[in-house]
Amino acid sequence: MCIRDSTKVVQKYIERTFLLKLPGPSGQLELRKFDLRQWVLVTSFSPLVIYMFNSCYFKICGSEFTLEDVKDRYRHISNFSIQKNNERVGNTRNELVMSVPQFTAHLKEHYRVELDWEKEMMPKLGEIIKNTIYAGWDVIEHRSNCFELFGFDFVLDYKLNPWLIEVNRSPACSERTDWLVEMLGTFLNDHLESMADGLLDIIQPRLNRCAKTSVRSSEYHWVKIYDMREELRGQLSIESQCFDLKGNNLLEVVGTKLNLRIDKKIDKEFRIVHAIETLSRNVR
Repeated sequence: MCIRDSTKVVQKYIERTFLLKLPGPSGQLELRKFDLRQWVLVTSFSPLVIYMFNSCYFKICGSEFTLEDVKDRYRHISNFSIQKNNERVGNTRNELVMSVPQFTAHLKEHYRVELDWEKEMMPKLGEIIKNTIYAGWDVIEHRSNCFELFGFDFVLDYKLNPWLIEVNRSPACSERTDWLVEMLGTFLNDHLESMADGLLDIIQPRLNRCAKTSVRSSEYHWVKIYDMREELRGQLSIESQCFDLKGNNLLEVVGTKLNLRIDKKIDKEFRIVHAIETLSRNVR
């Protein structure tokens, strides 16, 4: 029987995820699971140029976390499309979302942990984002004058280390709170023209479908985390050191020229000897 090869993704559930301490319906604190949505913009695939937004938001489950009931989606899946039907929560649009300042304040109040998001967490997220996109870069169709907006979803383990859950193309941009309206306003407008390399006329109509707001804030901005052109310029700088001012190659080529006919003959003799040795070991 011939089994056709197929690509599979192997995932592991993170049992020891970091949990928020939030009040339940009775007012008592309970542990809730969450994940975070990070916006990423690729303005060019050839050469590869990647930006990440300097802030994100946290999506929170509406029911208390437990591993004893892994089938309860309200305990384990934070997607708003699921949690909006959770009857345990009064206002799902506001209670099940959290900003970065709210999250860092929560850490300080309930866990006595000081976290500088920009200095400590963003570099970790940026490295994962860069490696993830670069891993699939060679199989992505490269089209000129095109861009792609991604929503990277991360979960934090009990040591506050980020782990990538999934990558969403054209992520939802819902204005569920006032601070999200402010974030989206900057997300759509501020610095977009300069970082998009002249593609504003192409990008703006698509982004306008995400949020109809002109609100901007100096608190939020896009950060370039990878530019293949900078690497190429570095390589050209190294290569330029191999030539003198007249363009003469300063490198010396040593060794003997490869004789393909002799090389094939040696390879053939090696395979014959290897086959004889294999037969002598297995055939009695």
